[in-house]
Amino acid sequence: MKLVPFTVLILVLATGAASGGGASAVQQLKAGQPLKLSLRETAVSPDERLSVTFVKVVEDSRCPEGANCIWAGNVKVRLRLRDGGRRTEREVNSNLEPTSLELGGLEIAFADLLPYPKVGQEIDPAAYELKLFVR
Repeated sequence: MKLVPFTVLILVLATGAASGGGASAVQQLKAGQPLKLSLRETAVSPDERLSVTFVKVVEDSRCPEGANCIWAGNVKVRLRLRDGGRRTEREVNSNLEPTSLELGGLEIAFADLLPYPKVGQEIDPAAYELKLFVR
């Protein structure tokens, strides 16, 4: 019967390891606060009714540092939105319309995408950090 306590101990340790050993911080989606999301990261409203997830960079045609360009370019990102039971995906832009969208009475507006491109350097998608304004 010593096998049962040992099995329980293994399960407890495995569960802790799988969850990273602790609770991960969840981004808060609140009016009046800027929001920074990494790729595939989600922010949730305090009442858990609303959420926004940074899905992917659809387009990044910004003029790279070290280049001479006719125009500044545009960034288009895809966001996964949840308002109660309704889920949808929408895109917002840096310099073209739409630059913002509505979610449950909040305005979610594009602010910036880092890192900024540089001539001759590819950006690893995992390095992207999306900045949004929430109003």
